[in-house]
Amino acid sequence: MIIDFHTHIFSPDIVKNRKLYFSDSHFFLLNENFKSKIIDAKELYNSMIQNNVNHSVVMGFPWLDEDIAFQQNKYFSEMGKLYKNKIFPFGIVPIHNKKPIKDIVKEIYDLGLYGIGEIAFYENGFSNKEADFLNEILENAKIYDLPVNIHINEPIGHNYNGKYSPNFELLYKIIKQNSQNKIILSHFGGGIFIYELMPEVKNEFKNVFYDIAATPFLFDKKIYQNAVDIIGSEKILFGTDFPLLKPDRYIKEINDSIISTNDKNNIFFKNGLNILNISQKQ
Repeated sequence: MIIDFHTHIFSPDIVKNRKLYFSDSHFFLLNENFKSKIIDAKELYNSMIQNNVNHSVVMGFPWLDEDIAFQQNKYFSEMGKLYKNKIFPFGIVPIHNKKPIKDIVKEIYDLGLYGIGEIAFYENGFSNKEADFLNEILENAKIYDLPVNIHINEPIGHNYNGKYSPNFELLYKIIKQNSQNKIILSHFGGGIFIYELMPEVKNEFKNVFYDIAATPFLFDKKIYQNAVDIIGSEKILFGTDFPLLKPDRYIKEINDSIISTNDKNNIFFKNGLNILNISQKQ
């Protein structure tokens, strides 16, 4: 079984007319280059069949615009029902929100979405203002037991559109304040998992998971064994950032690694089943 815990879709209108949404500077930053592929739910579902993926978790795009975010959350809700037990969408809280965050989080819950994310701060980075925004989301997500996905990139290395300084010290403070929340840090948390070698960090990160999205672009494949050694396979989620990359590239790297079959199963599907609270039979 394979659960892809990090994929992206957009409504058909955005796929066909992406230029019309360039007014949202986050979307423009990541999609002005038309080489970046964007897809809708139907194309994701078809790719799941082709790539033998049993379930996909869809991450919302970190829209700045509240109206677009609501439209996409509604579309995600409809697709979650249409592809029930196959596609599990998360909702997004826009950064430029007029409604109170508590109302938007409740809206996400009422729409039947499975979590919140992918929260990202592409333009302005992660400062105190963004930390307050994230903290408020986490406080309200806890009420509904909604997992929260946060885009965390590596603080050094090559640059790319959307890369920002993640400020690990501030992130640690926020996670410590919300240690009861289920938190998923994308892209191996930009490497922050290494600090779980510190007992106090490990304790505060007890409910933190890490997805492997974009790993082939970021890290040597030895990271799978290193991460298992440091945090255990129970905290690692298979995720591709599809359509950025297809599953087979990750699957080969994981299967070629020296981690055990049980560790691979945890990464490929067991951890995802636990977070989604679904059975293997679905």
